[in-house]
Amino acid sequence: CVAAGSPGGELVADFPPPVRPPGFPFDSHAESGRVTATHVSEQMEAAARVADRVVADVAVALGCDRSDREGCERAFVDRFLERAFRRPASADERARYAEVLDAAPDLDESVRRGVQAALMSPAFLYRTELGVASGGAHVLTSWEVASALSYGIVGTAPDELLREAAARDALQEPGAIAVEARRLLSDPRAREVFGTFAAQWLGVEAIESAARSPAYASDFGEAVRRAALDETRRFAAHVAFDATGAYDELLRADYSVATAPLSALYGFDRPLDGTPATFADGRRAGFLGHASVLATYAHSDQTSPIRRGLFVRQRLLCQSFPEPPANAGGVPEVDPAATTRERFRQHTD
Repeated sequence: CVAAGSPGGELVADFPPPVRPPGFPFDSHAESGRVTATHVSEQMEAAARVADRVVADVAVALGCDRSDREGCERAFVDRFLERAFRRPASADERARYAEVLDAAPDLDESVRRGVQAALMSPAFLYRTELGVASGGAHVLTSWEVASALSYGIVGTAPDELLREAAARDALQEPGAIAVEARRLLSDPRAREVFGTFAAQWLGVEAIESAARSPAYASDFGEAVRRAALDETRRFAAHVAFDATGAYDELLRADYSVATAPLSALYGFDRPLDGTPATFADGRRAGFLGHASVLATYAHSDQTSPIRRGLFVRQRLLCQSFPEPPANAGGVPEVDPAATTRERFRQHTD
């Protein structure tokens, strides 16, 4: 849940990237979440580094006095495991971790072993929604609801207020859940998570590595690519949090929330600063006019109405297409001086 480049991102910088199979744009594809030897070794390394940080400042991490080994070990079992597992540790878990801690020669090693063991536990590595049996169905516990809310809205583990609500079993009623959801939505991280969702949904993260011919797009360097991706993330969050919140605005908005690197590309005569600015020529609207979308769904040296059409049909309308028939024919000889519309009309014919 920590992204490379974010605070703590160095811990996961060498983790294998998430696998996204064709047709599934998000990082959460369960069948692709295979645990490889690389995953295990990187997780062990990350757990060791976190353990060193906890040991270096147990007063902050565990809220205890280094001179009180018994108190620190109790704080670990009571406080650290609850935060790591996003729920209270079971009696059996508490006993097993107490055994690990007691076997260490001193406090530092005790805490180090405990942290490493906790961060390698499936209870930490996996978020489960198993629920409890109730009236012939399974109902999520308040702790599971807290995790679902927190990861879904702000992309991280439940904060203290959510944990307190879960401990009171206060997240079973829709009204109580709505109160916490609104609180989390006011957190700036909610915008970032929503923007990331939009970028994955639209598939525009590929713009960072998409091949572009220098002769065709000489001004489409790294800074412009980053700004284009950032615009789409910011735009989605702006519509959802600051504007109408309507899907219609995502498609028809006549403004950009881009930053300076896109100013010239969009025809503005002033540097853009990320605040809404109406497109000067009226030729762009919504995310379909974003540089991120247009560049992602194009060839390296020319536009591609076909790729863009498939993007609309598949990503936006959730339609699928079979492979073309064997007798579909090849690419026709087209007039190189023809416009894009004219050339693709010949392709279509």
